[in-house]
Amino acid sequence: MLQRGGRLLLSPSDLNNFLACEHRTALDLARARGEILLQRIPRPDAELVAERGREHERSHLERLRERGLDIAEIEPGEGAPEATAEAMKRGADVIHQATFTAGNWRGAADFLLKVRVPSELGAYSYEPADAKLATHPKPYVIFQLLFYAAMTAQAQGLAPERVHVVLGTDETRSFRPRDFQAYADRVQGRFFQTLKGYRKGEPPPYPYPVEHCAYCDWWARCRDRRRADDHLSLVAGITRAQAANLEEAGIRTVAELADVPVGASVPGIAMPTLVGLRQQAWLQMLSRDSDVPLHERLAGGPGRGFARLPPPSEGDVFFDIESDPWALDDGLEYLLGWSEIVAGEPVYHAIWAHDRAREKEAFEQFVDLVVERYVRDPTMHVYHYGGYESGALKRLMQRHATREDEIDVLLRGHVLVNLYDHVVRSAIGPVYPTGGFASFGRLSTVLHGSM
Repeated sequence: MLQRGGRLLLSPSDLNNFLACEHRTALDLARARGEILLQRIPRPDAELVAERGREHERSHLERLRERGLDIAEIEPGEGAPEATAEAMKRGADVIHQATFTAGNWRGAADFLLKVRVPSELGAYSYEPADAKLATHPKPYVIFQLLFYAAMTAQAQGLAPERVHVVLGTDETRSFRPRDFQAYADRVQGRFFQTLKGYRKGEPPPYPYPVEHCAYCDWWARCRDRRRADDHLSLVAGITRAQAANLEEAGIRTVAELADVPVGASVPGIAMPTLVGLRQQAWLQMLSRDSDVPLHERLAGGPGRGFARLPPPSEGDVFFDIESDPWALDDGLEYLLGWSEIVAGEPVYHAIWAHDRAREKEAFEQFVDLVVERYVRDPTMHVYHYGGYESGALKRLMQRHATREDEIDVLLRGHVLVNLYDHVVRSAIGPVYPTGGFASFGRLSTVLHGSM
């Protein structure tokens, strides 16, 4: 979002940002008008994703070049829209970084692909395509492509029949713009109405933590505001709906929630839930100046907390997987590690995998080891913390088309035990969040079961 003179220049990304977080739209507008400055605090993970996205786009461009296609590469700058129009008139097979302007809008499609459908350009026309790292198409990508489709239609006198997404798996998925246009028009109308309100001085919504925070340039500013406001989103385990109900009742900070009187009620929140939220807020308040986080034991019972653990077995294995989601073409499970108890002492084993073939070998070796132990001792279990490991084993089974029967035996025998979801979440309550609703970080250990 830029402002030149009295004219506000927009891009499809601005519309996508609006869908993700309306508060960001207000901040972007204020920055464009020179009212605030952006103090960008780099997020290494976000920059890594951005660089991998650029690599993915370059790789797809090279594959198109290897096919011998006539490729026009548009250089960014003021002359990019004119260069794009010339490349379309010339009939290039592929136009990379095709740039369009229309009214207040400006944007660049990763690719325009030539198709054998007549248009005002001649016996051909173009359809836009974007390269995205995601393994599945996401709604914001479609919104971008709808803009490029409209701009392409304006340039060639014919609406593209399809738009395309080149996924991180190198698969290309195609969509018909008309299937989404009605919803896109509605969103765009709401976007302009919101911008108009902001320009008149209407306040934006509060910067609640959302998924988009992980990629937003303003993330630190909003985080600092929530901390300064002692905002309810800092309460571990609270949902946005619960926070809204509390605010409606005049309870707007962690401190105010901690001071809610015993027996008080809040419309929309069940009494046991309110008691738990109040207790969590109280523990967080008391722990703020403490080096050792406070905790309290709650009444346990059968089937809760550590009582849900299976009886120990000599064959038990404690398992963990480390992965790089951006390695190779679909991520790499580069380390399978497990420990076992030998002569009363833990012994750790690890198998490293730096390529796909070794990943398959590591998977097969681990599964064979577990199945062998399970046959000898049907009471053994594989303990892992969180749902990632069980999901990764299923993905590896599908990716390499191996050990299907063995994985089926382990799943049907309930050999895999998710310690976090099965045990810890019913034994230990929410702890102080590092950001976002129901996230977990450094504060109080609230026990629901016996230790």
